[in-house]
Amino acid sequence: MNSRTVISLLMGLLLVLFVSASALAADELYGTWQLVSWKRTIVATGETSDVFGKAPHGYQIYGRDGRMLCIMASDNRPNIPDVTKMTDKGPG
Repeated sequence: MNSRTVISLLMGLLLVLFVSASALAADELYGTWQLVSWKRTIVATGETSDVFGKAPHGYQIYGRDGRMLCIMASDNRPNIPDVTKMTDKGPG
């Protein structure tokens, strides 16, 4: 799965979550949830795959003030030894 597909899926999910959260009163939905898995199922074949790997990292946070934060990362995301040497092409 290429990065454009993943980004498109994430943006769609965020839009759905934003619309759903804004429909609720600010005090009805709040808290922090940790991502434990994200599976994709192809209905026609029944084939499943882990979108962010077997052990993804991520959190969704809903505040009482109506704000929402979502962070998700694949389990094979590389660790950056020195963030001051980062470039647009990756670790320097």
